Amino acid sequence: MTIRVQVMNWYNSLPHYSLYSFKKLANLFLEYFSINIEKRASITDTTKLSQLDQESISDYVSRWRNFSTDMSFSLPQEELMRLFSKGCNKQISTLIKIQQLKNFKQTLSQTKIIEEVIIQNREIKLAKKLSNQHNDNRGYNANKNGGNIGGKPQVNQVVLQSPHPSQPPLRLHPQNMS
Repeated sequence: MTIRVQVMNWYNSLPHYSLYSFKKLANLFLEYFSINIEKRASITDTTKLSQLDQESISDYVSRWRNFSTDMSFSLPQEELMRLFSKGCNKQISTLIKIQQLKNFKQTLSQTKIIEEVIIQNREIKLAKKLSNQHNDNRGYNANKNGGNIGGKPQVNQVVLQSPHPSQPPLRLHPQNMS
């Protein structure tokens, strides 16, 4: 069946005297035949895509990949990285920028490692807090220097080895993860 025959059949199936304007005819036509039109993602849709509040980075990466395969346009690597990073939660976005990654594929693979570092950092902070509460309950007090030796602040660094041997370890200071 040709398109012409399909359109004529549709038009003849409309109730008589139901069309009073071309605009109404056009809207009914689009409504009926738009199921055959594939909607592609637009650049505006891309800028609105963001990580949901309780969404893991893995789920966001999967959603982003599914979305990006449906884009009807291509973007430079830098722009893809910027849009993806902008959509991530604030901590992950900041850490992606610190990493100075070279391409979008590398950015996607590093995000899981970054999320693991953030989770480890939360666990470290919780352990320190519990330890401090335990010490306070036992009558210990930190000295004037905040418990630091020689009055110099101690700088802790989280180092997470990448599961991929070709990638360098991720080195982050806790102040970058707050």
